[in-house]
Amino acid sequence: MYPEIPFYSFKIDTYIFIYLMAIIVASVLLRLELKRNSYSASLYFLLASTALIAGIVGSKIYYIVEAWDQFIQNPWQTFFAIAGSTWYGGFILGFS
Repeated sequence: MYPEIPFYSFKIDTYIFIYLMAIIVASVLLRLELKRNSYSASLYFLLASTALIAGIVGSKIYYIVEAWDQFIQNPWQTFFAIAGSTWYGGFILGFS
């Protein structure tokens, strides 16, 4: 796996790219499914935004629990770092 993807004059972190692609694909599939079942667009926005926020927060919370020693030493850097999130933490909170 490449750590960075060159894109013209700058490089995109692979983790961020995959993260964004997962959000886009999940949003498109959710929108298509809601449209197929004749639900409103406001429900789509509510579900997508809630799942996105809960997924991001859940992944960070799970990572903090997992790396508690690192969090105690430097809480701001651990919480706001782009790296340092777990997919299963996001899945647990985003799904519930």
